[in-house]
Amino acid sequence: MIGWGASVTPTEKDEIVNYLSAQFGINDSAPVTATDANEPAAALFPRCLSCHGMPLIEEQRLSAAGWKREIDKMVGWGASLTEPEIQLLTEYLSRKFGPGTTVTPTASAPSPPVH
Repeated sequence: MIGWGASVTPTEKDEIVNYLSAQFGINDSAPVTATDANEPAAALFPRCLSCHGMPLIEEQRLSAAGWKREIDKMVGWGASLTEPEIQLLTEYLSRKFGPGTTVTPTASAPSPPVH
């Protein structure tokens, strides 16, 4: 929100970040399937799930360029990923959720509201 003009002091920013991380941060127990366990990008995937529900991700069928564009957009909105992590995640998502892939939808909680 700061990027969109919200007036927040550094102290307020720290308090907001701490609150949001505690309430909505990465869940270390997020499931990673056995087939994904050896993929470095699988460890990054829970970062997506900290804001997005699985149904939203599973519904996408983006090319590598499409996933890269989406990840870059999320980084612009505050997602914390390095360039090597972006590359790994782009490759992982395009392999798992790219054009022509088939995914059995996850029965999970509803996606978080979009703001």
